[in-house]
Amino acid sequence: MQKRSCHDILFLLLFIAFWAGMFYVARQALDNGDPDRLIYGWDYEGNVCGVNNKERGFIPPNKSQNFNTSKYLYFMPASTDLDKRGYIDICVPQCPNATHFPPNSTDQVLCPYNTTASLEPPCYGTFKSRSLLHRCVPEINLGFNVTAAEEAAIKALNLQQAADLSLKIFGTLVRSWKYIAVSAAGALLLSFIWLFLMSKFAGVLVYLTILLVHAVVAILAYLVYHTMQDADQAYSSIPPLLRLVSEEELIKALKVIFIALVVILAVIFLITLCMWQRIGIAIGIIKEASKAMVHIPTILLVPVGVGACIIPLAVYWFYIGAYLGTTGQPTYDADGKFQGYETSTFWIRMQLYHLFGGFWALNFLHAMSECVIAGAIASWYWVHDKKDVPACPVAKSLWRVIRYHLGSLMFGALILSIVQFIRFLLHQLEKRVHANQNQMIKCLFKCVQCLLYIFERFIKFLNKNAYIMISIYGYSFCHGARRGFSLIAGNFLRVAALNCVSGFVVFLGKLFVCAATALVAFIYLKRNSDQVGDYVIPTVAIAILAYAISVAFFNVFDIAVDTLLLCFCEDCERNDGKEKPYYMSDSLRSHIETNHKACCC
Repeated sequence: MQKRSCHDILFLLLFIAFWAGMFYVARQALDNGDPDRLIYGWDYEGNVCGVNNKERGFIPPNKSQNFNTSKYLYFMPASTDLDKRGYIDICVPQCPNATHFPPNSTDQVLCPYNTTASLEPPCYGTFKSRSLLHRCVPEINLGFNVTAAEEAAIKALNLQQAADLSLKIFGTLVRSWKYIAVSAAGALLLSFIWLFLMSKFAGVLVYLTILLVHAVVAILAYLVYHTMQDADQAYSSIPPLLRLVSEEELIKALKVIFIALVVILAVIFLITLCMWQRIGIAIGIIKEASKAMVHIPTILLVPVGVGACIIPLAVYWFYIGAYLGTTGQPTYDADGKFQGYETSTFWIRMQLYHLFGGFWALNFLHAMSECVIAGAIASWYWVHDKKDVPACPVAKSLWRVIRYHLGSLMFGALILSIVQFIRFLLHQLEKRVHANQNQMIKCLFKCVQCLLYIFERFIKFLNKNAYIMISIYGYSFCHGARRGFSLIAGNFLRVAALNCVSGFVVFLGKLFVCAATALVAFIYLKRNSDQVGDYVIPTVAIAILAYAISVAFFNVFDIAVDTLLLCFCEDCERNDGKEKPYYMSDSLRSHIETNHKACCC
């Protein structure tokens, strides 16, 4: 543990240089992005509602307007010929609270900018509307005929909503950032409580976790199903011409989430039945890991620190991403008519750069957590008398990682990030050619995605073993990966069953934190949908963030178990139990040797 030197320094320098580029991208995005566009929308000349466009300078001076007090986008009918565009979108101080179509006075009309109010076009009467995400949506009375104005407004709103799904997602996340931050803090607290209880009551908590995760996922699936049914009934009651795209997307999203939850529930139920007789093995090895944690209580602080880093990283990533997603410049035709916002190739590349930086930073944080935990557990294992564990093992392990191994961790995180980035690009390419109905091409995409997923899992497995060996011996990344893999391959029958079953139990803990956080968020956001708008996107984001935080926490047991197994294999190769006594405890040896011929099921 003492003789170490720095390895893979090139990748540390590369990471520093890359994040210098990230800050450059962030600076450029802050100067050129306009996330208010996501929140308030824009009018027929490209002005963003709710802001002073003259001061911002994004819009040509002859078209810019000061809309500090006009925060709502109203779709004013411009023609009764609905085969044409049929509307003009303008910014208004508030959505009209009464319908005046046709109008009886100039007080009942709205006009394009710089136009004198009159009862003739281009001025038109108003219709009663409600605010939805700062857009004025007509309140339809189904007992009466739908006016051309109302139909034109719905068409306009649907065109805006269907324009760019990624911008809609970013806009919803920006509006919901407070709820996401509170939910992340809740997931962090729940993970810490579970981790603390597991170190004290491993046997009881394992069975309780199995019961709770099934119950929480089932309740969440039930609520999603009933929400989907209610949304579908409400959607069906609206005339087809007046149905919002956002409502249709909500139903589709709820259906996908419901199916996913049912599949997850069925799979974990079947795997639990398959592994039920082997749960005792997992409890035994987790108890061994708990012994180490009792001697090293400060190890519980490692995931707290990692979780505290993940939250601001996620906030930063989404915040800058919202600016990067709105860097498009307004474009006009030869007649000066606004055509929309167009994103240049430069900004698309900056968005991809920002995305890759997020992957790399997140993978590095997880790598650092794994290496610090493994180093602390190894310092407990490699002493005959556990009372002689060195003082402050977590702090010393953290110091060794920072002093010697940052480059190696950057290397492993970079490899994993490249694979994840390639998967993302392939997914985007698959979406672009989705219109092609060639089944052979679709099948090819699915096969490549499947292979890349398997490869990503293998890289994660390789990285984890490499980090453990790095923390124990100070190897370079490649040397550590090679040594860790050879130890696992040489002792496969001994450790396969324990690794498989204990890994499944730890996964159930992660799933419980994720599902419980998502359940509470779903209920709260649905009740406050008037403020949030689309509550499905924030709930999915909260579930993903909660799972990422739980991974950071539950890695304590996951890495502790894997470290014990690798140390056990190394112990068996170096010592014979007689002239060279083992470092392993009798109980650990009993658990592994008794079950070394068992398989996962």
